[in-house]
Amino acid sequence: MKFGNVIYSVFKCQRETPPPLAPPLEWEGDALFPSPLRALEGGGGASRRTLAIQIIQTKPLRPPPAFAIANPQTFGANPMAFLADVLSRVKPSATIVITQKARELKAAGKDIISLSVGEPDFDTPDNIKEAAIAAIRRGETKYPPVSGIQPLREAIAAKFKRENGLDYKPSQTIVGTGGKQVLYNALLATLNPGDEVVIPTPYWVSYPEMVALNGGTSVFVPTTLENNFKLRAADLDRAITPKTKWVMLNSPSNPSGAAYNYDELKAITDVLVAHPHVWVLTD
Repeated sequence: MKFGNVIYSVFKCQRETPPPLAPPLEWEGDALFPSPLRALEGGGGASRRTLAIQIIQTKPLRPPPAFAIANPQTFGANPMAFLADVLSRVKPSATIVITQKARELKAAGKDIISLSVGEPDFDTPDNIKEAAIAAIRRGETKYPPVSGIQPLREAIAAKFKRENGLDYKPSQTIVGTGGKQVLYNALLATLNPGDEVVIPTPYWVSYPEMVALNGGTSVFVPTTLENNFKLRAADLDRAITPKTKWVMLNSPSNPSGAAYNYDELKAITDVLVAHPHVWVLTD
């Protein structure tokens, strides 16, 4: 996507009628050049947003230097960074990095077993394929309710009753597109800046990044081989502070595979009962 198109998309949300055309500008070093930049300083009353759209309609800009979008000197005294500051807190996905490395080694003829992306080694079962095809043929291709279609929510509630002995109403369920979306939405809706999320290690690599994107702080609690990589109640108790909002509990664990038994979960819940301000997010 051209740099100009991005600005145009932002502008179109603000104003429907395009302004008059302006002379073309080019990137020169780390700044826009030449004279029409004076318009940003007041001449003719043109705003930064207006000038941006004028430039686009006249001549596409050459891509700016990587740092120019966020360079405080590029647009005068009132700079506005293109990317959100919160992105500086997020690291690249380690899973994707490892997956790409495995692909490259396989392409080079190496015999590789990739332990990165958690995908099964079998295809989608035929009964699921046929059910999806049948739903498409019935015309079930329109926007569903945000919380999920009613038959699916009823099936989820029945599953909890049948397999877990838990009584939930369909109205107490919400269907998402996957675990990552559900976890992210929960954090988005509940975290305030400085809220803490307790994460036992080793952990799924997306946990701390989702916490960071939503303004929270990850508090890591190490687990050990001697404890089968399970969170101990005493360690959890020490990690909880007045700022703790959530505890991430993943059982069976990704990536260790550790699964908690009844007694281990009971010990953890005894700690949580003593800290009623802490919520549990199970994955």
